[in-house]
Formats: sequence, structure tokens, C-alpha cells
Amino acid sequence: MGKIRDIMVEECKKGSIHLDTLLSDTRTLKVVNIRHLAMWRARTELNETYLKLGRVFKRDHTSVISGVRRVE
Repeated sequence: MGKIRDIMVEECKKGSIHLDTLLSDTRTLKVVNIRHLAMWRARTELNETYLKLGRVFKRDHTSVISGVRRVE
């Protein structure tokens, strides 16, 4: 999970949000876009499973699939 967390922290810094906000239920456009980008990066750069990403991002795996597809 260390590498996934690194990606999450990088994207939070770029977007000027806190990691807790990224993992929260917040659905503002800014937070959602940062969250989706972090999911996409973790999926493409680390080749992690949707199930694992769902656990890390505190989301259902289908939400991760949707987020990754939106970035693509």
C-alpha cells in the first residue's frame, strides 16, 4: 500500500487538499477529480486490482472502475 499512498499524497499536494478529504465521502468536483486521477494512476502505474484500490480508497470496487474510466 505504500506506493498507492505515495500516489494519493502526490495528487493531494497537487490539488491542495488533505488526504483525509480524499478518503472522505466528500463529492465536490475538485475532490472527485483528484480522487479519480489518483485511482487511475494507481491502476495504470502499479497495476493494482480494483478490489485492492477500493479498500485503500474506502470505496466499492465498482466506484474505482468508474473513476478510472472517467480519467481514461
